[in-house]
Amino acid sequence: MFSRWYAATFEALTIPSFRILWGGSTFALLAFMMTRTVQSVVAFDLAGNNTAVGLVALGSGVSMVFIGPIGGVFADRLSKRRVLLVGQSLIGFWFLVIGLMLVTDRLTLGLLMVLTFMMGTCFAFIGPTRQAYVGELVPRELLPNAVALSQLSMAFARVASPLVAGLLIAWSFTGTGGTYLFMSSLFLLVVATLFRLPPSAPTSSGRSVFSDLGAGLSHVRERPPLMLLVGSFILVTIVGQPFVTVLPGLLEHELGQPTARIGLLFTVEAIGGLATGLAIAGMMRGARAWRLMFAMGVLSGLSMILLAVAPSFVTVLGAMFVVGVSYTGFQVTNNALLMMEAEPAYFGRVMSLMMLAWGGQGLTAFPIGVLADRIGERQVLALEGVVIVVIATVSWVMYGAMRR
Repeated sequence: MFSRWYAATFEALTIPSFRILWGGSTFALLAFMMTRTVQSVVAFDLAGNNTAVGLVALGSGVSMVFIGPIGGVFADRLSKRRVLLVGQSLIGFWFLVIGLMLVTDRLTLGLLMVLTFMMGTCFAFIGPTRQAYVGELVPRELLPNAVALSQLSMAFARVASPLVAGLLIAWSFTGTGGTYLFMSSLFLLVVATLFRLPPSAPTSSGRSVFSDLGAGLSHVRERPPLMLLVGSFILVTIVGQPFVTVLPGLLEHELGQPTARIGLLFTVEAIGGLATGLAIAGMMRGARAWRLMFAMGVLSGLSMILLAVAPSFVTVLGAMFVVGVSYTGFQVTNNALLMMEAEPAYFGRVMSLMMLAWGGQGLTAFPIGVLADRIGERQVLALEGVVIVVIATVSWVMYGAMRR
């Protein structure tokens, strides 16, 4: 029983080139996911309100929304290894800059927004390129498992990142500045792994960048299941994931807890996600994956409502575990199905549309932060949960009609 589960769960790692990419991506995601903790703390400490946290997230959101689709075009046209080398080197550099500015007490909220925008721009190229590179390194029959393992890597990073970030922030020797410097150092290792990967030859369609972008949009529009997957992921993510904006305020205003405990919340959430990823990584085929995706979408909304009504810090921790289980399950199944529905030549452009979701959550984080300051953190969380349940349910109905 265990041997069958293990073989099915980690099958794609038998391919050496994917194993190297997966290992390097894990360290990159660890550093990048640490920003969820340290960035929220820095922004809240600089201004003392939820609006500031949302403003900083707005910087990366704007760049990913407007540049993300272009990043997908370049992922399909340029050498994928070269794009990753340049993009990840730049992110490591921006982490270094923020760390030095914090250590020397020169960082302002405006400067943090600008640097976050620059990192979001890099990620707009890295995100779709990494996923498209997976499609190039892995045989199509193993692609769902490879995508699921990529999400599992993210789940692991989400478990480790708040724990590592929380410890570094709390340690007086490092603090927030030293945490950013540590994140920068991780990218030295990430860049080193890329040199062990096979080069990816650039391709050209002979069309302009915007013509290629239009072709990618047409590819999604002409395939209803693909359009449903993209649309549901974008909506669930931009509505649900900005809940992190109100967590510092929920801790301080509603629970009487220090904002530094946000790291523990993220850790519990990520443990739920990691457990889910391990459980379902070998189940990414056929109608079962579709049903699982919609069920996890509904559960994701219900978990937000549970978080909104949780009366104590302990019950909030339980709610965060359910949040991790449900959203990771939704994301893993959605992304695996997406790669199976898309043609390989369009992987970069299709995955860049998913960057709209991550960018969109940065855009919605600002109004959600403002709304939380006006009506309260619990009310905002409950509203997010209801909207997600509606989105997932409507998507489920649309899929049923599509199959008939």
